Amino acid sequence: TRAESRAEDLAGKLEAAGAEAVRLPLIKTVPPENPKPLDDAVDRACRGGCDWIIFTSVNGVEAFFNRMRVKGWDARRLSGVKCCAIGPATADALEAYGIIVDVMPERYLGEGVVESFSDIDLSGKHVLLPRAQGSRQLIVEELRVQGAEVEEVIAYRTVSNSDLPSDVLESVLAEPPDIVAFTSPSTVRACVELFGREQANSLMAQATIVCIGPVTEVAVDEQGWVPSIVSTVHTVDGMVEKILEWVGRSR
Repeated sequence: TRAESRAEDLAGKLEAAGAEAVRLPLIKTVPPENPKPLDDAVDRACRGGCDWIIFTSVNGVEAFFNRMRVKGWDARRLSGVKCCAIGPATADALEAYGIIVDVMPERYLGEGVVESFSDIDLSGKHVLLPRAQGSRQLIVEELRVQGAEVEEVIAYRTVSNSDLPSDVLESVLAEPPDIVAFTSPSTVRACVELFGREQANSLMAQATIVCIGPVTEVAVDEQGWVPSIVSTVHTVDGMVEKILEWVGRSR
């Protein structure tokens, strides 16, 4: 159900395990409505006005470095800035741009990010948080309690993929999936928006629901659906491992 640009990793791993993976990009990422705050934040970070940057997704990395590229800059501009990545995929995305992360939490979610800074003095430090519009405020609030000056900036928006052809949705309804994998709360909300409440409920009643982690699980619960699998390692590999375990038990 994730964006087309991010679906192949999960789909490919499931197909390697023998599954028929149906790619249904219910969401897509788009630029912020007003790009100036992100441009200004990139400019400050690259001119020494930032101590830490916390990246909470691959999309955030891509959006940030795309704006740097437009300015004709590369990773050398961030030589004095420390970086935190929420998980290995985000760390890999940063490494592709020449950045080796200073901090990566043991738990790949907001709570883990906060925990990873518990022993780091953030008093008076300027922390930049480029991420999706509508993200949880946990990191912002908790790091401010630790004394950080947190600047949150919208790097991108995640929206329902209204460009998805109706016949694609109809094909899923005609042959309901055995398993539905949700990789973010936005994929859950988009499922209801694009299929409609009645049809989405019908699909989920027939399927085993998989969530990449507890934040996505909450979004599923809010729809009145019951997730069967919640990955304890909040990555694509963690999801695949849990799916294979569940299939093994079912057999």
